Amino acid sequence: MNSSTINFYDLAILREIIPFLRLRLRIILKYLSGQVDFRFDNILIVAPCILGDCLSCLPAIEEHYRRSHKPYDIIVSPDFRSLAEHLKGVRRVFVASSSYNRATERKTGGTTDMPGEYDLIIVLRISPEAFKLIKHVKCRRLISSDGSLLKYIFRVARNSLIGRPVAQAREIMFDTLKLSDPSVNGRLPSPFELPDDLVDGSAQSHVVGGGSRTILVHPGSGWQVKLWSDERWVELLTKIHSLDHCRFIFVGRGDSEASAFERIQSRLNFKVYSSINDLNLWELFLLMKRSDGFIGIDSGPRNLAHYAGIRSVTLLNPAAVNNFMPLDTRDVIVERQNRFPANVVNTKRGANLTDITAEEVFEAYKQIRRYMSPAEPVQKRGIPAGLVASQLRTQGATNVTFE
Repeated sequence: MNSSTINFYDLAILREIIPFLRLRLRIILKYLSGQVDFRFDNILIVAPCILGDCLSCLPAIEEHYRRSHKPYDIIVSPDFRSLAEHLKGVRRVFVASSSYNRATERKTGGTTDMPGEYDLIIVLRISPEAFKLIKHVKCRRLISSDGSLLKYIFRVARNSLIGRPVAQAREIMFDTLKLSDPSVNGRLPSPFELPDDLVDGSAQSHVVGGGSRTILVHPGSGWQVKLWSDERWVELLTKIHSLDHCRFIFVGRGDSEASAFERIQSRLNFKVYSSINDLNLWELFLLMKRSDGFIGIDSGPRNLAHYAGIRSVTLLNPAAVNNFMPLDTRDVIVERQNRFPANVVNTKRGANLTDITAEEVFEAYKQIRRYMSPAEPVQKRGIPAGLVASQLRTQGATNVTFE
């Protein structure tokens, strides 16, 4: 059902209630039986959720590993597996569909080789399929984020109603694990093991692209309230191209996003590229590390861009509650606030991103542009066809073409 008032897609999170209640009962019974043990040499972390939510778990997971020096297994959604395999300290990665149960998740399926016992199971997020994986697994200690989630929801609702800034989603996981946020000067340590030969940002971008800046564009979403019109995208990209002659690469997944690219690129008088449906999340992350900037709507890819450390401009929908904000103050948010205490309700009928003009986003781009390395215009050096693809293939991507 497509509604401009209620985000029915995100209401799938309600499927986590029953599994969390069953986990809480298990914790209570374990406590009453006196079986609680604080040894945690063998650890399983459970976090099968969509991209933005799973990324919000990573700072706490990284901090827990940094302090304990204990490797861990992890359960994530199939879409997130390619990223999870590169986390610091991870041993084995298991998969279970998130509560959203997207089509891409169902194609991958679950796993059957889950060990029968762990010293410690940390449940940061849960789904019905993930609960089936762990319900018969023995453990000496079980930690659940349900209490922290309830406190967080209350704080977000309260602060949204009275107009105060809301807490960030990553704080739930720090609270669950009783850890302090280690961010310094607005930046968190990377949770990923990166290739030794990886060059960040502008330096690599200019090598593979002939001296021009690479700007990633993500226009798609599952909720129409988050969408910006094709006309605005065409106007924005034309303005940026007139200023910098950037190389634009569209990113994302799904037929609707592929269709959006086709419509937009057909109205432009310069070449743009697409990696939509061609990259898994790790390959997308590597592309981000080789790029200069990101422009997109409120979604998982823009949160991944924050981890990649590239400058970003985000268009926030009217129902956003600002709980997945970039830590880096150099990134720019453009929005029209009309908040209800959830990202699932838009209280102004018909409200969407149309109130945001291309000129506003262009001005935001010029702000992040100040932090990018100078680049020669594309006309001076050209873009070798397929060169970006070959660079990505050295790190495992096989389907990217920019002909």
